[in-house]
Amino acid sequence: MKSNCGLMMVFAAAILLGGIAPLWGQTKSELREIEALRKELAELQVDETKLDGESKTIEARRASLVMTRDLVRGSRKNIAKDQDALVLDAAKQDIALAKFDVKIAPLNAKIRDYNIRCGNNFNLTHIQFNACRAEKTYLDQLCVPYAAEGNSVSAWGFKINEQQETISMRRDMVEKQAANLNKASLKWARRKAKNNNDVRALQGRENAILLKIRGLFLKESFLDDLKAREKIARGCARINDAMTATRCLDRIYHGSR
Repeated sequence: MKSNCGLMMVFAAAILLGGIAPLWGQTKSELREIEALRKELAELQVDETKLDGESKTIEARRASLVMTRDLVRGSRKNIAKDQDALVLDAAKQDIALAKFDVKIAPLNAKIRDYNIRCGNNFNLTHIQFNACRAEKTYLDQLCVPYAAEGNSVSAWGFKINEQQETISMRRDMVEKQAANLNKASLKWARRKAKNNNDVRALQGRENAILLKIRGLFLKESFLDDLKAREKIARGCARINDAMTATRCLDRIYHGSR
C-alpha cells in the first residue's frame, strides 16, 4: 500500500502556516478546532523566539563567566609565582643581613661598651666627659664604612615588606573576584536550568498541538478526499487547454465533490 506521509506533511505545513483550505474532509467544527490550534501554535512560536533569545543571552553570559574564570586562574598563578619569588628574595635578604651582623659585631660590641661607660653624662667627670666625646667621634668614624651596606640591607627588607603587602592585596582582590564568580555561576546555572525547563515545557505543548492536528488529518474521510484530489490532479495534468486546466485545478482546491 502506498504511503501518504508526504502528502500529510505538506498539508500539515499548510495548516501551520495558516493556509487552511475549506472542506478537506473535515467538518466546520473540526476546521474551527484546527484554526484555534494553529493560533495557539503561533502564540507558542512567539514564546519560542523569546526562549531562543534567552538561550543566546545565557550562552553569552557563559562565555563571559568562562573568561572571568580564566582570568582568576591566571591571576592566582601569577600571584603564586610572585610569592615564591618573594620568599626566595626574603631568604637572600636574611642571609645578607646575617652576614652584615657578623661583620659589624665587633663594632657593635664597642658601641655597647661605650654606652655603658658614657651613657650617663651626669655622672661623668670633666676628664671622663672629654674622653667619651673623643671616643664617640672615633666610633662614628668606624661606622662610616658600614653605613652604606647597612642601609642597603635595611632598604632591601623594607622593599620585601612592601611587596608582600602588595601581593596580599592582590590575593584578597582575586579571592573576592573568585567569590563573586562562584555566586554568578550559581545564578547562571539556575537561569539555564529554568530556561531548559521552559524549552522542554514549550516543546511538550507544541507536540501536543501537533498530535491533535495530526489526529484530525488522519480521519478516514480526509484520506479519501486526498485520494480523490490526487486522481483529479492526474487528470488535470493531461489537459492541454490552459483555461480548462485552470478550472480543473480549481476543483482540487475547492473539493472533489
